[in-house]
Amino acid sequence: MKFLTVSQWADKYRMVSKEHSIEPGPWRTSRTPYMKEIMDAINHDDTQNIVVMSGSQVGKTELLLNIIGSHMHQEPSPVMIVEPTLDLAMHFSHGRLSAMVKEVPELSALIGGCHQKHMLTFAGANSAASLSSWPSRIVLLDEIDRYPLGDKEDLISIVIKKSNVFYNRKIVMTSTPAYKGVSKIKAAYENSTMEQWCLPCPSCGEYQPLSWDQMNIKLCSMLCKHCGSSHIENEWRNGNGKWIARKENAKTRGFHISGLASPWVEWEEAFRRFSLAKENGTEELMLWAAMTLGEQWNNHAEFCRKSKMR
Repeated sequence: MKFLTVSQWADKYRMVSKEHSIEPGPWRTSRTPYMKEIMDAINHDDTQNIVVMSGSQVGKTELLLNIIGSHMHQEPSPVMIVEPTLDLAMHFSHGRLSAMVKEVPELSALIGGCHQKHMLTFAGANSAASLSSWPSRIVLLDEIDRYPLGDKEDLISIVIKKSNVFYNRKIVMTSTPAYKGVSKIKAAYENSTMEQWCLPCPSCGEYQPLSWDQMNIKLCSMLCKHCGSSHIENEWRNGNGKWIARKENAKTRGFHISGLASPWVEWEEAFRRFSLAKENGTEELMLWAAMTLGEQWNNHAEFCRKSKMR
């Protein structure tokens, strides 16, 4: 069997379960084109760490499932999945993961003792016992800004250090940023290539990220920061996007995805929720920014000033 990248494997084999998706059926990377480079980064020899800071509803869970499925099928390796709590980890195992295995014949054929054979370990950041298991070559840390603070944070570092026994280890960290206080995913992102998903202006062709500063709520559109032209959601989405890095980092690639890039987030609805959040005060605005834009607004006054301009 020819070795496939994670995105190639998903496009060929992955079936999305009707139990957990409003779009069941064959996986299509083209549906979320921003995920292709993130999925395939794990196949790059030079890349050791992958950081994904994003809004909600962008497909982070599907990213993790595709990584797991690809390795189970092509390259059996010890994999650890760490969720904020052990209950959530077990829910992921018995829910989304089991559904994927059932829907993909190539994976269900491995079901006889697959957790032992492929060494899938499920852990909760709130459970020291679950974290102190076997060293893993692939460590998937999901929603790290929801992990408990204090000593448990040190246990996560121990999990990562234990993967040092593998020369080809991969560490994947994903999270929507905490809307206030310390954000571990933001810190990790700032210590990476700091890549942004950029789309070409339909008028001048210049690439740029979907930026809240350029949004026009009344017109439900975004202004180009280069030529000033205004275009609606579908006009921006129809462009061929690409990742543009802002820093160099030999081992850590970091990706920021605004929820405004998600095919499941309509701008009109996002703007409506923004207006409601603005009515309810600063804290609701901060929560909206984290969940929708995948950004942490530390300068409350500046964010409120900009929001009043819309």
